[in-house]
Order: sequence, then C-alpha cells, then structure tokens
Amino acid sequence: MFSGIPQKNRQAAETYFDEHLSHNDYYSQGQKECGQWIGVGAEMLGLKSGEVVTRETFLKLCDNRNPTTDLQLTPQNFKGRRIFFDFTCSPPKSVSILAVTMDDRRIVEAHREASTIAIQELEQFAAARIRKGGIEDRDRITGNVVGAAFVHTTSTRPRPATAYPLRPVSTAPGTRRSGVGRPCKPAICFGAVNYATEVYRNELVKRLHEIGYQTRKAANGFEIEGINPS
Repeated sequence: MFSGIPQKNRQAAETYFDEHLSHNDYYSQGQKECGQWIGVGAEMLGLKSGEVVTRETFLKLCDNRNPTTDLQLTPQNFKGRRIFFDFTCSPPKSVSILAVTMDDRRIVEAHREASTIAIQELEQFAAARIRKGGIEDRDRITGNVVGAAFVHTTSTRPRPATAYPLRPVSTAPGTRRSGVGRPCKPAICFGAVNYATEVYRNELVKRLHEIGYQTRKAANGFEIEGINPS
C-alpha cells in the first residue's frame, strides 16, 4: 500500500539520503548511489528516467535549485517549506517474506514494476496552486513531478521496495520555457493515495499469478496463499 509524509527539515533530508536512501538497495551491490529518476518533471529538468540519482543532484533539488542551471526552481523559497514528499509503497508481509527471506528476485521485480505503474498513475493527480496578482487562484492539475525511486529490503520488517517521489515541483502551464516551477499542492496527491494503492495491488497480483503464486483476500488487500499468518 501507499503512504506519504512531507519532509521540511533540510539537514534531516540530507541525513535521510546518506543513511537510508543510498544504502540497502536490492540491486545496488554496494554502490553508493542506487536510486533512479522518475516523473515527467524530472525529464523537464534534464534528469532522464532511469538514470542514477546522485547525492549532489538530490540535495540541489532539496535546496530548490535546478540541478542543471543552479537557478531557483520555484518563485518563492520560504523558510519551513516542504522540501519533498516521501511516498512509500509497501507490499503485504507474505510478499516481503518470499521476496527477501526466500530470496525470490522475481517478486522484487514484480513489485518494482507494479509500484512504477502506480506512481505514474499518482503523478497524474499532481497539482500546483497558482497565484495571479498576489491572489491565490485555484489548484491546477499539472500531471508531473520530479521524483526519485529507491528499492529497499531493509526495514523493521522485510519489504522488497520503497519508492520516493522527490522534489515537490510541478511545472505549471506556461512556465516550461522559463524553467520556473510551482510548489506541488499535496492534498490532491494524498487524496489519490487510495487509488494508487489499488492500482499497485492489482498490478502486483497479476504479476504474482504470472510467476506461479496464488493469492487470497486479506485485511490489507491480499496475501500469498500458503504463508501462515503467524
């Protein structure tokens, strides 16, 4: 399922990247930088989908800077602003157990594919608050975010992956040429989390069935058949 929290502390964001995001990746095999850029907004900033997320670029975005030009991304740079939104996509426990404890990498890949599709759906709800003449107008759907996805297996309980849309900058209509973005309006994305969760579950179940697993309904959506709850 999906869950999300905002990050407002710059130092905490840096520590979070160094101690959590850049470590324990299933495919990293000891590499320091293991995330991948995602989102239409990332492409607008010259961050190609699938490219490795470097610490320098990640922190520039946290500082509200364009990683290519070093120009300020949003018109305002308020103290205490939201630095990024952390959306986590966690699979059911039985999926985690088989993927990590039993080392079934097919499940890790199935989770990665399902969560990617769900994030793409969630991105469609990204919106920005537009101001005209200093007066707030209304929220406008932009359908793009600058994001970074990190796959993890280390947690308080085994789970094969976590995805993090990163910088809350949705390029507003008419601002693409200038490179100026707008802060993302979180309420709309958070409101779509339940929808993204259902997309993720449906895509994951489909892939699990394709590789030979059977599933059963459960309180959290589903579990893999044959894994005892205890």
